Amino acid sequence: MDIRKLCMEADTEVVADYIQMDTRRKGKYTYILCPGHEKRLGHPDMNIGNCVLKENGYYCWACGTFVSTHDMVMEYTGCSSDEAYTIMAEAMGGVDLFGGSEASSSLDMPKCRLTQEEANIIGLYSKYTVTLRTSSGQNIQDGLYVLYRQNPAAYYGMITKQAVASKKRYEYCLEHYASATADLAYKLYDLLGSSFDHSVYKKLERELKDRIETCDRISRIFSASAVKNVQRTT
Repeated sequence: MDIRKLCMEADTEVVADYIQMDTRRKGKYTYILCPGHEKRLGHPDMNIGNCVLKENGYYCWACGTFVSTHDMVMEYTGCSSDEAYTIMAEAMGGVDLFGGSEASSSLDMPKCRLTQEEANIIGLYSKYTVTLRTSSGQNIQDGLYVLYRQNPAAYYGMITKQAVASKKRYEYCLEHYASATADLAYKLYDLLGSSFDHSVYKKLERELKDRIETCDRISRIFSASAVKNVQRTT
């Protein structure tokens, strides 16, 4: 395995999602509970704001320590060093991509990739898996990165389409459910009954607006990447 190539290309946030770490997005930063906290400080991390993901690892302010993506995987899973590299490669699309052979190139991995949270918001399966329909009508499940290697245009187009469709659904909910005066708001009241808390409208409105903004960002970035991909291949 080409360890140097893997360490350069591995996206820490993608790897964290792959090993199912609890991540929280706040503004432009993604935070985790520090996996090495207990070993270094003698107690587990209880504040998810202590530890922020960086380009090739994480930094914990409480520990005052930067830890590489590779060592983060070892800390969180308890695996060996070799196993950590394998997990990183699998998270980034497969061990075969980092074999050091001529078959592996920078085109094997898309420059634009979804976080697990973004994938969930636009309705894709966890671990970046999507159901594809073949020309013979058969439904198969395949990874998004596999789809990218087979057909980059389909990869960018499918994600853009999912983001646009999801935005429309969230906009519908925002219009019809997310305020006390919305025409379908009474359904929430009927569902929750006398224990209904009207503050739910503000929470719902905020959540829907955040999701609409995420869908907008995804469709904008991935549609632009589709154009660049076409220009590069023509």
